Parts: sequence; C-alpha cells; structure tokens
Amino acid sequence: MTLRVGWFTTGRGSGSKGMLDHVIKAIDLNELDAKIVFVFSNREKGESEITDVLFDEITKKNIPLITLSSNKFRKKINGKLSNSVHILEQWRKDFDTEISKLINRYQYDLIVLGGYMLVLTEQFCNDYYLLNLHPALPKGPIGTWQEVIIKLIRNNLNESGMMMHRAIKEVDKGPVATICKYSIKNSLNQNLWEQFNNNSDCIEDKEIQNSELFNNIRGLGLALESNFIIQTLNEFALKNINLTNLKISATSKLPIDLSNLSIKNEK
Repeated sequence: MTLRVGWFTTGRGSGSKGMLDHVIKAIDLNELDAKIVFVFSNREKGESEITDVLFDEITKKNIPLITLSSNKFRKKINGKLSNSVHILEQWRKDFDTEISKLINRYQYDLIVLGGYMLVLTEQFCNDYYLLNLHPALPKGPIGTWQEVIIKLIRNNLNESGMMMHRAIKEVDKGPVATICKYSIKNSLNQNLWEQFNNNSDCIEDKEIQNSELFNNIRGLGLALESNFIIQTLNEFALKNINLTNLKISATSKLPIDLSNLSIKNEK
C-alpha cells in the first residue's frame, strides 16, 4: 500500500528544497512507493524569493500546498518571540492549532519535517507522527546542524551520522527509526584536521563555522542526506517499519542501520 506522506518545510534554503525534490523524483521514478499528499509551509507567497520558487515547483507538480505565515500570525496578535525552545509563547500553541485544522482534511500516514524551522508544541507532537531528520547519531551532539559540526570538530571525532526519529517535546530525543553512519576523516581532509588540531586552543566557534574543514564535513553529510530520507521512507512503505497508534515497530531491531545502503547508492 502506497505510503501517504505529509511534508512540513519553511523552505528557506537549498537544503530543504533539495530534500523534497529528491523524494518527489524517487516517487516519479517508481523508486519509492509513496505519495506526497500535501506540503505545509509556515511562510506565504511573497515572504521570500527562495520559498516562492519552491512553492511554484510544488504547484507545478500538482501537490496540494498549504501555507500559513507564522510571522504574520504572530504580528497580528502582537505575540512575542519565544526565548527558549523549551518554553513556547501561547501564540505558538494557537498557531499549531490552526495548522491542525488545515491538514486534518487530508489522509496521511506520517509527516516529514523537511527543513521546518519552528519547534512544534508538545500537543502537536503528541497528536501526529512527525518524522524528523537530525544530522547526528542517537548518542551524538544535539542542536542545529551548525552546532553539531562544531561539536564534532571540537571533540576530534572520527565518525558522525544522521538519524530519522519521531519529533517529541524534548528536542532531538524521540524514538529513532533509522540511522546512517559515515566517517568524517579521510585522506582528502587529513590536512584540514591537522591544521585545526594545531590551532584548536585559539579558534572560536565562528572561525570553525567559516573554515574549510567545517564545509568539508557538511558536504559529507549532504551527499547522503536525501538518499537517507528516501530509504527511510522506503522502510515504512515496505512495512519493514510499521506505524501503529503513533508508535513504530520493525521486522528487525530498531533503529534500522542504512549506512551501507545509503553510501552504496550515492556512489
């Protein structure tokens, strides 16, 4: 049975656009037995040129597009920006309630958070199975992908990875469905690591983020990211991972390790 997928994105950059593009392509090529039943964005037409391009492509694919501007919603009621991902302002709860009203007219099995830049409220996480991509392994660094890479470099680690997990109240802590591991040290970036290790005591986080080593590690992850998402959705489509009452089970041990599959398919 075809997997029915809802997709949440802010669409603020090429990374989130690329995720969706690759999934749609895999569906069109019959490499993934799934259907994108809607795309939701917390931006509206005219707020960002980059997001508008994404909206146009979604519309051309005849995929239902749902938009509700979080920025306009907040300003309309004079809401305050939240100072913490752990304590959200009331308008954020009201906003998620409005999202529910918009998406509940569709039939879907799960929702992928593909570059969605708002932390969802606890109630929303409890009501839906939200599949989130985190650019680290289950016991790895938490935070944004920038923060993760900085921590990887600071700790001089040999390996990183990514996981797809259910989004819950605790950020990056939900039950993990799949993982993908990869080395972040190789013969091509050995000199970059040596340069950093020789000067690590005096390098600030901002300098790390602007470094060639940072970009190199980011590239290693990006090379696998889209295929990892596709293969994860394929595990759901093939019923290797079953979703029942918002909880997952599998024909094998969870999380399913897609490292070899992801790397092989990217060569």
